[in-house]
Amino acid sequence: MYKANVYNIMIGCPSDISKEEVNTIFDVIHSWNADNSHSMGIVLLPTH
Repeated sequence: MYKANVYNIMIGCPSDISKEEVNTIFDVIHSWNADNSHSMGIVLLPTH
């Protein structure tokens, strides 16, 4: 366990963006968390 600041990230996009594209954005943010959150003490929490 580690301490981290959590930042809510609102993902806003036009309605013509596909669900797969939005999921890709979430995947990239989750990947960033996996790679960086422990060392930087930051967690990004995406919402849509």
